[in-house]
Amino acid sequence: MREIEKFFFLRTLDFFWQEHLEIMESLRGAVRLRAYGKLDPLVEYKSEGYKFFKELFEKVEKTLAKSLLRIRFSQP
Repeated sequence: MREIEKFFFLRTLDFFWQEHLEIMESLRGAVRLRAYGKLDPLVEYKSEGYKFFKELFEKVEKTLAKSLLRIRFSQP
């Protein structure tokens, strides 16, 4: 059972991590535009990035729980 959990965790984390990196890349471009609005780009990037990082773990936990609950074992 631990091996199955590990497999699902790594697969789920890998999928959402790739998505997170794409989001952070687009955030970098968006933060530059906020500098024109007299906002500190570094502060904006850190606060938005932290929010997205928390969302990443929420998505991973939710998806992992759903995946593990759907597993059905059959006896050979």
